[in-house]
Amino acid sequence: MNRLNARGRAEAPEFTTDITRDTPPAVGAFGIIRGCTRLNPWAMKIVTGVIGNDIHVVANRLMDLSLNARGYEVFNLGVNTYLEEFFDASVETGADVLLISSLNGEAEGWSRDVKPLKAKYKNLDDLVMMIGGNLTVGSGNATDIIPRYQNYGFDLVCHQVDLNTGLDMLEDYLREHKPS
Repeated sequence: MNRLNARGRAEAPEFTTDITRDTPPAVGAFGIIRGCTRLNPWAMKIVTGVIGNDIHVVANRLMDLSLNARGYEVFNLGVNTYLEEFFDASVETGADVLLISSLNGEAEGWSRDVKPLKAKYKNLDDLVMMIGGNLTVGSGNATDIIPRYQNYGFDLVCHQVDLNTGLDMLEDYLREHKPS
């Protein structure tokens, strides 16, 4: 039921970043999750969002849907998110994975502070750090970009990789590095 504002118009429902579900997520919404058979056996928590001055809401929503469909408990911080907010949310939620995205290519300026900032938080040693999207302004190749971001402190770097391939890479990484 919509509430009415002071002018008698219906207000939009409130937006919440807590998108955890009591029921299993729908698979196959808009066909974006087609063929996904690699559901998360760990029931892990993931904090995600779009870093910095980036407002790519649709991509963020698609990532949210895909993660939920794979069985993760997702805490989506939305767009225009500062690096400190990602770390604060990871502590608050007890996240296993921090998945940062960027589509405008400006992630590098924000990501340089990952190692020093992570060091300030005492209980994030086991947090898997992942970043994906378009990670550079202009052209750049993955052979240069991936090691640079790994040096910033990311465990997984997906430069211009499609969403399902990136999530498959995450699950492969978790299978190798996290106990069952």
